[in-house]
Amino acid sequence: MSKIRMKWLLWLSYSVSLTLASKASNLTTHRQLPRGGSSPHEINPNYVPPRQPVTLGDLEQQQYTPHEINPNYVPPRQPVTLGDLEQQQYTPQYQHQYHVQIPKQGSILDQVRQYITQLHALSPTLSIGSASCIFIWILWQRPQYQRFLQRNFVCSRYNLKRGRHFTTLTSAVSHASLSHLLVNLFAYLSFGPTLVQTISLWPLVVGAALFSSHVFLLASKNGGCMGLSGITLAFLAIFARMFPQRELGVMLMGIIPVRMEAQVALLALLVWSVLGSIFKIGNVAHSAHLGGLLFGMGYYELWNQRAMLRRIRGKILWQRK
Repeated sequence: MSKIRMKWLLWLSYSVSLTLASKASNLTTHRQLPRGGSSPHEINPNYVPPRQPVTLGDLEQQQYTPHEINPNYVPPRQPVTLGDLEQQQYTPQYQHQYHVQIPKQGSILDQVRQYITQLHALSPTLSIGSASCIFIWILWQRPQYQRFLQRNFVCSRYNLKRGRHFTTLTSAVSHASLSHLLVNLFAYLSFGPTLVQTISLWPLVVGAALFSSHVFLLASKNGGCMGLSGITLAFLAIFARMFPQRELGVMLMGIIPVRMEAQVALLALLVWSVLGSIFKIGNVAHSAHLGGLLFGMGYYELWNQRAMLRRIRGKILWQRK
């Protein structure tokens, strides 16, 4: 009997140990399963959760930028108008392409030749106008040509009565003194490269020359006028309307150098030209200067309205499509 009991106890202890071992293995298996807040990474370390699509709400809340969604995203370029230039003081991105730089290498003749080439590539109106002024000035220095120049390159009632109406245009490139030539060419080549990026120059140059000459003829019964001042002041007027906050250097009364905002300079020149035309101050064609300023302001307004009409027409055509 003792042997039977011993076997029975051994068999009972062996069964209990198997039962405990089975329960222990089941507990270990349950701990490895994801329960509650556990992550699926515990089962599969290579698991990658699916990427949620980005919505407009995510863009607004998390401040996403298009570059985070698409690294190759390029924002569309908005067209530049005269309104942008006036309101935002916008400088075109392509301005460096139109900037005429004086070369720093080579001989003086090579530098002059390269500068003329760049200027002509930028605007034939600027290069031809400058060359014409220099050529006529050289002729003025030769006494044998002065009578010819007085008849054909001076705007006056005397020439108009004799049928030389073309002098209202040719007088614009006529300069007898070197100081008059240098001042006008400096202004002509300073404002011109900036304006040519936005507007067509040759209608502006021809119109300003004709308009300023006729204003002089209406205001002055005697004498004549010549020079590029009417055109350069038209350039200044348009520049001041485009960039009213830009600083300019101005010779006040022709002798005092001052710096002021472009819109202030335009107003000061208007007042000075009106006073000079009324009281005949100095040996200066103030009425021609006034005509150039008025023409430049009017030309800017017409060009601006034309640009606005183009924008409206483009919107209408786009809506029809």
